[in-house]
Amino acid sequence: MLPPPTLEPIEARDVNLKGHFPTSGNVDTDALLRHEPNRISPRSETPKFPSRLRNAGIEGTALMAIAVDANGDVIDVEALEATDRRFAESARTAIRKWKFVPAKKDGKNIGSVRTFPIRFTLR
Repeated sequence: MLPPPTLEPIEARDVNLKGHFPTSGNVDTDALLRHEPNRISPRSETPKFPSRLRNAGIEGTALMAIAVDANGDVIDVEALEATDRRFAESARTAIRKWKFVPAKKDGKNIGSVRTFPIRFTLR
């Protein structure tokens, strides 16, 4: 049995997230660059490698934008890029269950938006 996809950095670059998520005042879309990135809770589920892509020997990546509220709960997930839509769907399904340590501003928890790259590799 092959291992699950790895969660490791892919090409680092600035991503403009303005307009990707509707905001109701509880998410700071500028927090991406101003605050420490949120950390994933150790209980977070790893995205499943799509079986048809695994069987075909196809690897890929999904760059996900994640909106997190002040409690660390995921409130929205969007695929910014993916080598195959099935990688994005798998990542979205897992990320919706993730829990984050909230970003902080002036000592208070705040909502934030961040990007998270996921690489699906066959090792």
